[in-house]
Amino acid sequence: MQFPTVTGSTEAGKEFRLPADFAGDLNLVFVVFSRDQQADVDSWEPFVENLRATHERFQSYELSVLSRSYRLVRPFFGGGLRADTDDETMRERTITAFIDKRPFRWELEILSEHSMHAFLVARDGEVRWHAPGPLTAGRADELEKLLREPVAA
Repeated sequence: MQFPTVTGSTEAGKEFRLPADFAGDLNLVFVVFSRDQQADVDSWEPFVENLRATHERFQSYELSVLSRSYRLVRPFFGGGLRADTDDETMRERTITAFIDKRPFRWELEILSEHSMHAFLVARDGEVRWHAPGPLTAGRADELEKLLREPVAA
């Protein structure tokens, strides 16, 4: 499965094109559809911080996926679903995309917007792993195992 090409902007104001602009060889992307999914993303944060510190080829991003119709009210909306953070590093890794959600969800086999989804994506856009919802011990083990595997050039 390939991660679809999506253009958005970071909360720091930089245009970002996924997957081409991913910084890591492997990138964990949290796809978020609503503010109430933020707690699930936050459940991953300490674990992901540790992964970034121990795996130099790893990076993470939060992708707020909003319907194109919200683009017109973006100035009033305040950006994406996590626009309230003052952490500049987090703002550089938080991307908002105003897109047609149906084809995006179809390409990633996301059946419902009722939970956030974590995707491990290689630099070339190949999806290596996917899990919906909050961090669990099993998901942490799976992800750490994948990060120990060599990355094909």
